[in-house]
Amino acid sequence: MDTEFNLSLKNAADLEEKLREAGWDNAYMGKIAVEDLANLLQVVKGYGEFVQLRHIIEPKKPKELMPEYKLLTHKESPPREITPESIGLYSSPLHKSTESESNQLYWIEGIDVKRDLEVNNIDLCNGNVLDYYLEHQGIIPEYWKAEVMGEKQEMKYPVICFWATSYVFSDSDDEDSESDEFFIRALSWNPETSKYEVEMILISECWFPHYLVAYWK
Repeated sequence: MDTEFNLSLKNAADLEEKLREAGWDNAYMGKIAVEDLANLLQVVKGYGEFVQLRHIIEPKKPKELMPEYKLLTHKESPPREITPESIGLYSSPLHKSTESESNQLYWIEGIDVKRDLEVNNIDLCNGNVLDYYLEHQGIIPEYWKAEVMGEKQEMKYPVICFWATSYVFSDSDDEDSESDEFFIRALSWNPETSKYEVEMILISECWFPHYLVAYWK
């Protein structure tokens, strides 16, 4: 087995590129110790694993989607930590009819939900939170996959919507954030694969009772 180590110019350049893509900078490089590198080697060899102690959402540009979508709005937020208690799910009270005493829920217009969120000053989660959850599905609270009451009292898996980042079709001339012709991304539980998947929700279409909005508490 060849144990010789030679950090050639090419190897150094490749390492620098990978570190930069992973978010490293000179400040972090100055903090790393020999013991840290030794532990990293054990992980690379398959003898150990990383354990992430905290889950921080850093401000960054939203993820680029398929070519047919382009970014419309994105609400940036300061670094925030995801914990089981830091994010809640909002269900609009507009789903319940004021003309009936029954517990039946009804679909409503997406634009009405948008106004409801604005009036109540809900601190909405953006698409970066969705992407983080998608990559770290083990930290998603269990109750997010519990069935909830849908339209006509049918039980449905929740669709978790992240309103603070929105998109339009790439060929659209509509740049009006007040329009309802835009999409938001959502997470939905797939019991067949036991994984969360991403849905695109068009706001101008029906907003069903099992559509819940992720927000910072």
